[in-house]
Parts: sequence; structure tokens; C-alpha cells
Amino acid sequence: MGYKIKITDRSFTFFVEIVRLCLLEQKNRVSRTLANQLLHSVTSIGVNIEEASLLAKESKELVGIFTSIVKTAQEGVNNGK
Repeated sequence: MGYKIKITDRSFTFFVEIVRLCLLEQKNRVSRTLANQLLHSVTSIGVNIEEASLLAKESKELVGIFTSIVKTAQEGVNNGK
């Protein structure tokens, strides 16, 4: 399964779209709070992806690092419930 766009480029594009969404949706206190939490989560995941891409020497290692990133993201979702 080969992607034509690198994961770091895809995650950056996603981050930019989330920033745009958050800037548009800051109409009240609740939406500002949610926007801030979403930005924090997206930037954390983006940094992890960038670091993983730089540190991984082979694809198996990269898969292991991404698995850890997904677990961290899921924990963030579960903590928000």
C-alpha cells in the first residue's frame, strides 16, 4: 500500500485544516475550549509523527512508533469522555 504523499506532508495539511476550523468556530467559551483541546491534540500528534519519521531507520521501527502514537491519541480521546 504505497501513498504518493508522505505522512509528514499529510499530517501538516491536516493540521492546517484543523487550525482553520478552530479559528472559524471560536464563537463562545465552549467552542473556544474545544478548539484549544483539538489544537493541542493535533499538534502533539504532528510532532510525534515528525519525530518518528526522523528517528525510524526502517519501516518496522516506524510502524512501532506509529502504534505508540495511535495509543497516545486514543488515550487522549478516552480521557476527554
